[in-house]
Amino acid sequence: MKRNNLVIKSSFAAMGLFCVSVTGLVAEESFVKTAVSSTTISGFVDTSAIVNFGNNTVVGRTIDTTETMDGFNFHMANLTLSSEPVGSGQVKAGYTVELLFGPAANKLGSTSIISTGGDDIAVKQAYVDLFIPVGESGLSLQMGTWDTIVGYEVFNSAGNPNFSRSFAFFLEPFVHTGLKGSYEISESVAINFGIADAYTSSINGRPMNNDGANFDPDVDNGEVRHGDLTYLGALSLTMPEDGPLAGANLYVGAAHGASVGAASQDTLYYAGLTIPVSDVISVGFSNDYVDYDEDGGYANASSFYLSLFATDQLSFHNRLEYAKSNVAIWGGGDPVTEEEEYIGETFTIQYDLFDNVLTRLEARWDHALEGAPFGGSEDSVSLIGNVVYLF
Repeated sequence: MKRNNLVIKSSFAAMGLFCVSVTGLVAEESFVKTAVSSTTISGFVDTSAIVNFGNNTVVGRTIDTTETMDGFNFHMANLTLSSEPVGSGQVKAGYTVELLFGPAANKLGSTSIISTGGDDIAVKQAYVDLFIPVGESGLSLQMGTWDTIVGYEVFNSAGNPNFSRSFAFFLEPFVHTGLKGSYEISESVAINFGIADAYTSSINGRPMNNDGANFDPDVDNGEVRHGDLTYLGALSLTMPEDGPLAGANLYVGAAHGASVGAASQDTLYYAGLTIPVSDVISVGFSNDYVDYDEDGGYANASSFYLSLFATDQLSFHNRLEYAKSNVAIWGGGDPVTEEEEYIGETFTIQYDLFDNVLTRLEARWDHALEGAPFGGSEDSVSLIGNVVYLF
């Protein structure tokens, strides 16, 4: 009799387990459907044709480097999968995965520490996005690899008023691996912060140890220098839409830390201002100052932006910039003093011929106030045709 009871109880237990298993499968399937339905796919293909007048040497460029001069270029393709934070509870979760393919992917420098790089593939962003209901606006957190929070221009071409990146952009970090957060104190005030492994882009990269040894998984005595993280912070102030300078934004920030494989820590101070003067005119200003923690080195770059939106398809964008350093940063330092000093002018006409296609004609002139770094010349002049398809 006891044996029969055991059999009956075991049968019910098995049935219960089966029910739980089915319920779990249904819940998991429902979660997968929700995650897939909330995922968006986007990206772009970035191409150009460039003519350099007089020589083939340029300095201080990020994408349109010397090897891209005088010919046609495929720079990169971007594929982004993302999901806004979703969930049935108060805490919501999402994700973003942004991948780059092509020669410009190598410029990002975000290969992991165990990769040799140079494969024309890069992870630009890959993070888990969390929304936590704190205060009135809620706290947004991203953990993984994410874009830096300082700088006026961005790595993706279509997000900038000009195709060619500025001297200031050359100074800034691109991506970090760590924890990033943002919080809106009010409609006009927001803060951003981040804690990352290193100042530069390498995924999971660490600074150099105090004893001069890099962290290398293949080296038995490689030790991580704990505590030397990179810290970032920024404050955004936006003028109300119903007041003077409506929509104007002041953004100030700083980043402090050591690059991958470096022992010294650098500090970047950034300030950017954007003012929509009218419905058709916008002006902007940015300044980047980097204090290199090594023999008093510094670099400073200032940029002034002016944009005129003539029609929905036609716009004009101008950038005037000045850059100076007492160490060789941009690639054209004086052979003796290593000092660099430049002025630059970039004028862009954007006319979108087709839907989802960004087309630009751009002229850039750089002049060296120190030395003759452009193939023995003080000047470099380029004409650029840029075509970007966005999806």
